[in-house]
Amino acid sequence: MPWFDTRIGPKKYIASGAHLYVRNVVAVEAYTYIHWELYRATLEELKIASDGFFRSGANRFINHGYSYSPERDVTPSRSIPFAARITHTNCWWDYYPLLADYVSRCSYLLRKGHFTADIAVYSPLANQWTLDVLNARKWTREFDWGELGKLLISNGYDFDLLNDHILQNRAVISDGKIKVNELEYSILILPGVESVPLETIRFIKEYARAGGVVIALERIPNRSTGFLRHEQNDKEVQSIANEMFRPPRYGEGYTIRIDTVMDRSDVLDRQSSAFDPFLNAIRKHIPPDFGIDFALHSICENDGLTFLHRKDGDIDIYFVSNIQDKPSRIPVTFRVKGKAPWMWNPYTGGVSRIWCYELKEEGITIPLCLSPYESTFILFFDKQDEGFVHANPF
Repeated sequence: MPWFDTRIGPKKYIASGAHLYVRNVVAVEAYTYIHWELYRATLEELKIASDGFFRSGANRFINHGYSYSPERDVTPSRSIPFAARITHTNCWWDYYPLLADYVSRCSYLLRKGHFTADIAVYSPLANQWTLDVLNARKWTREFDWGELGKLLISNGYDFDLLNDHILQNRAVISDGKIKVNELEYSILILPGVESVPLETIRFIKEYARAGGVVIALERIPNRSTGFLRHEQNDKEVQSIANEMFRPPRYGEGYTIRIDTVMDRSDVLDRQSSAFDPFLNAIRKHIPPDFGIDFALHSICENDGLTFLHRKDGDIDIYFVSNIQDKPSRIPVTFRVKGKAPWMWNPYTGGVSRIWCYELKEEGITIPLCLSPYESTFILFFDKQDEGFVHANPF
C-alpha cells in the first residue's frame, strides 16, 4: 500500500459518516500492518502513516502495540507480528514523545469546526446490496472505484460519500448546492452505479433542476432497488435518468456523463491533469480548493502533496502534507479570500504570519516549500493585509 493512499474504502465511509452525522471525533487503530517484522517500524514511518490517517479524516489515535510485556523466558518474540512495537522495549522509545506531541497537536486542530469539501460522491451501498446483501465486507470493499479517489484528491478536490438516508431525509437543496447541516456540496458524482433507490434519483432530479451539477461516470442508473413494485420503479428510474442526461442543461443545472474515468487500465485513457476532461468538467463549475497550476510548473500529475480543509467559524484550517519521498517547491492556491494567512507548526506548536503570498482571482497563492514527508497547517483568519510580499528573491 502506498503512503499516499487515495483509495476509496472503509476509511472514507467512516469519515464521511462522521461528517454527515456530526461526530467530530474519528478514532483509528493506528500503525497496524506497517510491517510484518517486529521492531522494524521506525518513528519516521509512524509519522508518515499518521499523516495518511489525518488526511483520511482521523483525529484520535489508538496505538496498536502497547498491550503487555511478553515473558522473555518463554520466547522473545511472543507477541502479535503485525503491530508496531510502541513500548519501552523499542530502541526509539525515549524519542516517542516527539511523535505523540505531534499527533496530539494535529488531532486538536483537526477537531476544530467542521470538514469542508466541494464534491458529494453518491455512496453505492444500495447498489452493492442488490448484488450481495449477506456479505457485509463486499459492501464497501468490492466496489471498484478505480482512479476516482486519486483524481479528486491529487487535483485539489475533497469529497464525502453521501448515502441514501442523507439524500432522502437530511439533505436540503439551496442555491444549486446540496446542504447537510453546515456542509455544502457543489457537485454530485454518480460513480458508475447501476441501481439507485427511486426516492434517491427523484432527489437528484430536483437537485439538477434547481441549479445543481450532476456528473455520471461510465454509465447512468437503469434500475431501482428492492422487490416491491420493482418493474414499475425500474421504468421510472430509467425514465428520470434518460431525461436528465440529455446534455448540456437540465432545468437550471447541468448533467454530464463521462466515460473512462474510474477504469483507466488502458494507458491511452490517462491524461495529464491540465487536459483531463473529467477534471476540466469540474473546474468549469468550481475551482480547486487546493489549486496547483500543473501546466505552469510542467507537472503531469500530483503524487503526494495533499490537504484536508476544515472551517471553524471564520477561520479556514488547512492541513497540508507532502506524503512523498521528494521535496515540494510549488505554489499552491488556497480558495480563500479577504483573510490573512498564518502558519501553525505541528512539531512545536509555534504560530507565525505568512508575509509572502499572491492574491489571485481564485484565492491566495502561497509558495509552499516542504521537505519529503513534511507537514504543516495553514490557517486563514483576520482581515486581509494592506501590505505583504508578492515575491521573495531569497
